[in-house]
Amino acid sequence: EQLKLAIYRLNRLGYLEIKNKKWILKSPSLTWTNNTQTSEARKLLQKQNSLMSHLAIDEIDFNKRDHSSLSVAIHPDLIPELKQRITRFRRALDRFVTQHSAQPEEVYHFTFSFYPVSHPAPRK
Repeated sequence: EQLKLAIYRLNRLGYLEIKNKKWILKSPSLTWTNNTQTSEARKLLQKQNSLMSHLAIDEIDFNKRDHSSLSVAIHPDLIPELKQRITRFRRALDRFVTQHSAQPEEVYHFTFSFYPVSHPAPRK
């Protein structure tokens, strides 16, 4: 039921066209970003993407997926710059995929994660 409502909403908003029982994206790339806070809908989407990524580790052939990580020690002052670099990378990747996928056959999720795994040292 939720999927039907989402498809109806995307169609009504002009993002998706349904023609001859085929779904056609009206725009190959859409951005949904708020740089000041995360809405409840966005939190739910992020959780769903994370769960799907987790399941893909066991369910999707290694040649059709990539799961990697990088652990680094950083100063918290770098966080805004790191977030900007991730945004630029994500947008460049989106442009590349859009330019080289005239007739897409599959839908992929890219999930980028960046979070602390340690407690910060007290600031003096």
